[in-house]
Amino acid sequence: MPIQASYKESQSLKGLAKMKYDKEHKDSLSKYPELKERMQNLLQNGEKIMPKQWKAEIISYNRKNLERELQNES
Repeated sequence: MPIQASYKESQSLKGLAKMKYDKEHKDSLSKYPELKERMQNLLQNGEKIMPKQWKAEIISYNRKNLERELQNES
């Protein structure tokens, strides 16, 4: 599920349902503020965001995170 969709779903829930959802989607929700900030920085710099470029950046970001997590486990 895309990170933004996870965030919106979390915001729509309340109480125990929200706590359960947030726990299940902890990784996506923890990345949302950083990705949102990066998007805002790009927009403030006047850069045009191309969907392919943004997707490639997210993929490389996720790959770096995965490599770091795998190194931590070993």
